[in-house]
Amino acid sequence: MQGVYRVRIGSQELLETFVAAPGAMGWRYFGRMHELDTGREVFLVDHVVDVDWNFVRFRWRESDGAEVVAIPSGGGVEVWIGEPGGERKEFVAGVGAVWSASPSCLLVVDRLLGTSKLGEVPAVRLEPPFEPRRVVVRVTPVGSHRVPTTDGTSAAREVEVAVDGRRTRALLRSDLPLQADGWFELVGRAGVTTWAHSRASNPTVLRLHTSLELTQSTIETCPPSTPPHPLDRLLDIPGIRSIDLHRYRARLNLLPGSDPHAITRQVRELLAEEWGRASSKRDDSARTFPMPYWGPRFVAESLRMAGSQPILRALFGVPGVAEAILEPGHVRVRLGRLFSWNEVGGDVQRPWRPRGNLAAMVGIPSL
Repeated sequence: MQGVYRVRIGSQELLETFVAAPGAMGWRYFGRMHELDTGREVFLVDHVVDVDWNFVRFRWRESDGAEVVAIPSGGGVEVWIGEPGGERKEFVAGVGAVWSASPSCLLVVDRLLGTSKLGEVPAVRLEPPFEPRRVVVRVTPVGSHRVPTTDGTSAAREVEVAVDGRRTRALLRSDLPLQADGWFELVGRAGVTTWAHSRASNPTVLRLHTSLELTQSTIETCPPSTPPHPLDRLLDIPGIRSIDLHRYRARLNLLPGSDPHAITRQVRELLAEEWGRASSKRDDSARTFPMPYWGPRFVAESLRMAGSQPILRALFGVPGVAEAILEPGHVRVRLGRLFSWNEVGGDVQRPWRPRGNLAAMVGIPSL
């Protein structure tokens, strides 16, 4: 499951791109929070629970290197806080969950209340400036609604969320939260991640292609960065030195002398376990669209690379766009391998500026 939330933290609005996946040992949510205007990553959240939704680990890492890790310990939660000025540990007694700005916390608490039949969950609140404190979370059913989906409608529950008495209304589908007043809303589609792999001419490189957005940077190298789950598990495979992330593809850099065939087999087995069988879809050809533009040539492979250019920024707001080349009179757009023009054609029919829409601007006909 993957998608995008618009999240409000105080007076700031951010976008959280996430992937959530069940496993043999439980459930894991990995989210990256970005600034709306620049695409700069602000922090990441890694939230893990067991099959009964009991807390296992929570990690929050900020772009400046500050990090918070929480784990259950002796009737409470132990919180390790590492900051540029040093590190400290705190123990919060009598809590069994984490509450933070990420929508993952609402899903976990709601599921935990459902499986435990409890009326409330004591949790530790973890948000900047990271002074851990105990809160009590209640989730009370209010009603039910039908909400639109890509293939019809589905049921959703309206609930009242109370944190130490402060209340808000939220809408939860069976698989994920949809919105909470004054906190978050789901703004990007969620679905099953598809993937594929290919060999490069360089025998020390293996390419992965995904329908999951891996980064909003032009290139992000791991380590020192952390790839989204389950790509983080690939770094445990002997022979993989590092991973370079692009928007919808990853380059696996192998150690000299390693066996690329054996590594490919291990990568296929691991990703098949997480995401299912590899896709056989091939690339759709890039397309060129007429454009009333007469400025200098721009090339962008990411939102960050698009800079302040409004046409390119609008294009990189469309899921599936991997590269855009803007030249006088036209723009050439390339998709990620696992996206099709039929799919993207629907997505670009949304307003990108008050005076027009992106579909009309790049010459894609209405569907």
